[in-house]
Parts: sequence; C-alpha cells; structure tokens
Amino acid sequence: ALGRTRQPVHLSLGTCQQLYLALRIALLTCADNVGRAIPILADDILVNFDEQRRLGAARVLVELSEQRQVILFTCHEGVARALKKAAKQSGRPATVINL
Repeated sequence: ALGRTRQPVHLSLGTCQQLYLALRIALLTCADNVGRAIPILADDILVNFDEQRRLGAARVLVELSEQRQVILFTCHEGVARALKKAAKQSGRPATVINL
C-alpha cells in the first residue's frame, strides 16, 4: 500500500509463501503446455497464511482445479476447512481423504 520495495529476507514466511504460490499459479495459467498431464501437488502450502488469505488462496486453487488436477496435502484442519469452504462456495466438488 505504501509502494515500498522490500528484500525477501525482510518478508515473513507467510508472505514469501504467498508470493511463491502466486508465481507458481501464474506460470501454470500462462504456460498452457507446461506439465499439462501432471497434477499440481502441494504440501501444506497454505499453513502459514492468515485466515483471510488462506481462504482467498483456497478459492484460487479451486478455480485452478477447473483446468488442472490439484492435489494438496495437509495435516491442518484449518487448511482443510478453507479448501472445503472454497469448493462449496464455487459449487465444485472436493474430495477429502483422511489418513
């Protein structure tokens, strides 16, 4: 909001992970032929996001799942809840496998 530039070392872990996820999703949506036949795998990618950003990222991942298979691993109930909520709000099916 202030228009300042920060070195990555000055960003929080959650902010760095949000940036990484945004870049990863941008690459996948812009490069149609990159790994099209391979599912997108992520392990606890949303765990360090605050509640609001977690839900927003979950919505984007649900939207991405319309074009590509998305598989997320987590042991955190808050992450699972956010993904289920985002899928329900979008009317998309979500499969949750508890191990």
